[in-house]
Amino acid sequence: KNPFPTLDTAFPIYGSNYGLTMLAAATLEQFIAADQSAISEGNHLIRAIASEAGDVDVAGEETGDRLSLSFLYVQSEELQRRLYLEGYLVDSGSACSSSVLEPSHVLTRMGLLSQGNVRLRIRPTNLAHVEEFAHALVKIVHSLRSQV
Repeated sequence: KNPFPTLDTAFPIYGSNYGLTMLAAATLEQFIAADQSAISEGNHLIRAIASEAGDVDVAGEETGDRLSLSFLYVQSEELQRRLYLEGYLVDSGSACSSSVLEPSHVLTRMGLLSQGNVRLRIRPTNLAHVEEFAHALVKIVHSLRSQV
């Protein structure tokens, strides 16, 4: 049963969970009130620090809270695993599914690197760790490249 109000006449309007609807509305208001400029600054900071690794492609120019970075001569799975060991959980591969580790055909068609790809989302709750994450990312990329 869908807990949110619906306009579909096949569903009775009295079956909605109004508490859950109010919680969803409050969460949306909190998200909108989040400091979007700080999130954008975090995005730009990661881009700047990641560029120190060299041979990196970043998908898009203004991507808000989402970021996709691809590093030449790095395997996505190993990069993701090493970041996890450092305490960072990131996605890789297809943007359609975080569980798919195949190279992204979308990045390839955009003319960007599809290997060594990590995708992340910058949230207000992790803004304090953006710079430390970016430095860890570059350190791991350099380490992985030195093993090639």
